Amino acid sequence: MKECHAHKTRVHLGQIMKLQVFLYIWISFLTTYVISNGGFCKSEPDLCLMCTIDADCQTRDPRNLVPQNLPRSLLGINIIYSGKKSAALTPSLFHQYSNLTKIIISGKAITSIQENTFVSLKYLERLSIFKTAIKELPQQFLPIPNRIVHLDLGNNFLKGIPLALFQNLPELTQLNLGFNHIVHNSCTTIGEEFASLSKLTILDLSNMTIPDECKTEVPDEFFLPLQRTVIRLNLTISNIYHGSQVIFANFTKLEALDISIASRFIICPANAEELFLNLPQTLKQVVFRRWRTNHIMTKACIVTNKTLKGLRALPNLAMIDTTFSDFMFGDILNKSVFAGFQNLTELNIGYNRFALIEDDAFHGCLNLTHLQIDGNSLGSRPFKLFQNRSQSNLSYLSMRECYVYSDFSISYNAAPLLKVSPLDWIDLRHNYIVKMPSFADNETDQHHLNSLVTIYLDFNQLSSIQSGGNLTAQCGSLTALRNLTISNNQLKNVQGLCPSIKHLNLASNRLYWYWSFLNEASIARLHHLEILDISDNQIQTLSLNFTSKMTNLTNFRCINNNITFIDSASYFHNRLIKVLDLSNNFIRNFGYNVVQNLSELTTLKLDDNDITSIDEDLVNKFVNKRKTLKTFGVIGNPLSCLCDQEFFQSFITHTNKVPFGSRLKCHEPASLRGQKIYEYKLRIFECHIKEIFIIVASLLSGVVIAVPLYKYRWYILHVRVVFKAIIRHLSDVQFEQTCLYDAYVMYDSSSEEDQLWATKNLRLAIEDFTISGNSSTTALKLYIPDRDTLPGSIVYTEMIRAMEKSRKIIIVLSNSFLRRPHCKGQADLAGRESFGRKYYKPHRIMVVVRERLNEEAIRAPFTSLFTENVVDAQSSDERRMNRVWQRIRKFISQPTYEYIREERTSLEENITNHSSEHNERTDNDTSNHQTETEPLAA
Repeated sequence: MKECHAHKTRVHLGQIMKLQVFLYIWISFLTTYVISNGGFCKSEPDLCLMCTIDADCQTRDPRNLVPQNLPRSLLGINIIYSGKKSAALTPSLFHQYSNLTKIIISGKAITSIQENTFVSLKYLERLSIFKTAIKELPQQFLPIPNRIVHLDLGNNFLKGIPLALFQNLPELTQLNLGFNHIVHNSCTTIGEEFASLSKLTILDLSNMTIPDECKTEVPDEFFLPLQRTVIRLNLTISNIYHGSQVIFANFTKLEALDISIASRFIICPANAEELFLNLPQTLKQVVFRRWRTNHIMTKACIVTNKTLKGLRALPNLAMIDTTFSDFMFGDILNKSVFAGFQNLTELNIGYNRFALIEDDAFHGCLNLTHLQIDGNSLGSRPFKLFQNRSQSNLSYLSMRECYVYSDFSISYNAAPLLKVSPLDWIDLRHNYIVKMPSFADNETDQHHLNSLVTIYLDFNQLSSIQSGGNLTAQCGSLTALRNLTISNNQLKNVQGLCPSIKHLNLASNRLYWYWSFLNEASIARLHHLEILDISDNQIQTLSLNFTSKMTNLTNFRCINNNITFIDSASYFHNRLIKVLDLSNNFIRNFGYNVVQNLSELTTLKLDDNDITSIDEDLVNKFVNKRKTLKTFGVIGNPLSCLCDQEFFQSFITHTNKVPFGSRLKCHEPASLRGQKIYEYKLRIFECHIKEIFIIVASLLSGVVIAVPLYKYRWYILHVRVVFKAIIRHLSDVQFEQTCLYDAYVMYDSSSEEDQLWATKNLRLAIEDFTISGNSSTTALKLYIPDRDTLPGSIVYTEMIRAMEKSRKIIIVLSNSFLRRPHCKGQADLAGRESFGRKYYKPHRIMVVVRERLNEEAIRAPFTSLFTENVVDAQSSDERRMNRVWQRIRKFISQPTYEYIREERTSLEENITNHSSEHNERTDNDTSNHQTETEPLAA
């Protein structure tokens, strides 16, 4: 019965083990499959950035233009579609976001809009669909009624506009239809589309054209529905106004007009001069760029006296922009051209091929504040344009690409200009200036410099700041200077910069010569500096310790240099830095310690470097935890797809902080080169093969070591005991050498009998008896408390000290000793002192029973003291007492380490007994096996 029950138990246990093995294999397979296929995560990262009630979304999935997991209370959304597959705007995209008031959509692959796409958005106020491939608009895709105020349909491929589009836009004020392919087929009026737009004030019809046969038939009332409301009108690259001379005359509120011509537009408007003579009196801004002579044109579009006469007649005209135009006066601008423009505040005559501007050419422009004369060949002629002090209001002057130059001995003198016109902005970019311009004639006459805020000296040939006009000497008066850009020059050092500068651009110079020890110290003194750009200077090493003194620095750019590493001992000290751009260098390692103090950082760009492994602490402790950080750029690096970068793959899959994160590709190992990181599936065995190998090797090593240890465990135990005994022996020998007394005598000092027995009988039998050795005689020394305790000492302290300095302890046990509490405490202390030491010494205590004891009084701790070293001293027989004294003397004189031999002997006996038992069991098994095999052999 018992055998049957055991068999059933074995069957059940076998089935359970098989089930466990099956479950283990199934779970392992499922885990491996999930990990190897990227887990349960989405294959495309979520690229929506929430900012309070608005969302900026960038996607490449045409089926998910608008994510459906955004808050329902969303008010604004900006959609950027960067995919290559064609996409369409459908009603289902915005159905659940009924509270939207602003929608911005762009994407070159968006090709169509379906009917009723925005019908459910009753609160929509701004709709912008630009830079798409949409060619046609449906008849109805806006809500009815609606609140749309701003409608932007520019930069598309629209060929026409349905008439029903603008019939239900009563609140529309801004409409942009520019730069489409719209051809207006009506030769009579454009008001059929815009008749219902009673509040329209801004209209952009750039690139809208009418057929050639309509140009001579355009009536003066072509814009009749818009003449009472439009304030700003843009007709750039449009031929709508070419057939009429008074087409703009009846606009009652028009303030800004743009009738620029593109360089590819070869037809000039008929009677262009008369067109300017019939402009509305309300105009404040007129832009007519690229009115330039071209041999292909049938009629030259140039600025004539009639053109200026018509503009001069406008009483409110404040801005004229004639960039890239031609004047009938040739390459000389004389005084009479802009005479009479008393209300003009902004004038742009850049790139008009002027070779000479006469003195006081702008003396008639009394209120001129902004002047741009870029792209005119002024050369090195002394600048006397502002000798007339009427130009005291001029604050902005731009002379880019005017070929202003200075040789190595004479610097450009701008002092007369600044004395007459206290500028706050001067632009001298794209010239041939070799030495720093002089802004003052002498050091004492610098009071006019306190208004200068911005100086542009880019794209010149400056080699030093202290050359020529010596900017350093003028820093005391340049108290308002905030912006200084000297990029694309030949600067080798930047000593002497004004401490008031906030924006400093030193890109594309030669700062690599002295950067390590000179330029850092020069820039560190700029306590007010907020933006620093040292890009493209071939800097090789970068130490960030100089930022410790720049307490206001918020933007640091060091792009396109030769930086290979950042000093590990340096880091950014300023916590206010928001933008850090180290792109296009040769940085290999970028650690967390460099940016750990930047609590306000919003943008960190490390694009186009040699980074192979992203620092895990940088991602986990900084990028993930910093809520202010919005951009972390690492594209263009030879990133590794090895197992130590598994965290980075998970990071870019779940974050929107990495621009173009879906385009990051593996560079290592070679088998995965070119494969996208977020698509690569890390396999569990590839990443953990090293750990698996270590575990298996450890198990095998453990088995190899454990088998011999188990087989020879008794011999190992023997060696252990021997070594332990040796250590004890050495300790006890040392203990013996440090002792002052041979034995400590413990008795009841309050009992006269015990006191007399200890101080007289025991003392005479032990101390007065000498032990003869091989070559010397030894007298034993006892510690008797009533005799050896120092007067005035603490009894308890003295007792402990005496026990520690005594080799043995003799306890004189009597009935009075058992009754005294203090004796009980002494016995307890002796037991702990003897048995609780670091090395166990059971042979240290001897109990001498002086009289017959009461068995009821023998309790703990006295019970633990009755070991083999107990002597009965109750007899009065002298011969018997001599044997007692002899035994006590032998116990005291014997060292405490004598028992080692006894323990070793007992261990050897145990090993011998175990071996004999093992041999007997082996012989029995052999005989039984022979008995069983004999019948079979027979």
